Amino acid sequence: MDSMQQPSSIEQDPRVYLAAERTLLAWVRTGIALMGLGFVIARFGLFLREMVMHAGGPSPDGFSKSLLIGLVLLMAGITLCIFASLRHARMIRALDEGSFRKSFDSRMAYALVALLVLAGIGMMLVLLWL
Repeated sequence: MDSMQQPSSIEQDPRVYLAAERTLLAWVRTGIALMGLGFVIARFGLFLREMVMHAGGPSPDGFSKSLLIGLVLLMAGITLCIFASLRHARMIRALDEGSFRKSFDSRMAYALVALLVLAGIGMMLVLLWL
């Protein structure tokens, strides 16, 4: 006799909903990391400018570029958190309706990777110009 019975459908299995919540939290954690990285990059340009000015050199142009990259990453983190919340709500709704497989793809993850690649290239160019 098996005391553990399998649920008859996905909607009755709480593990599916808990997994969806873990996924939401992973996206939010990624968004927070992006916001933190954006803040650090934006402030890094200010730090470089202060170091050069303290050494008596001309004010570098890299501050505005790192500020721009930092702001883009900050906005990406905020946007990611918003989209993750909307995606989670849509996922729960699809699970409740039994149409989960037809409703989801990985476009959000691919867009995040593309943004991070562009931000990395931008940071590399800023460092090369300084």
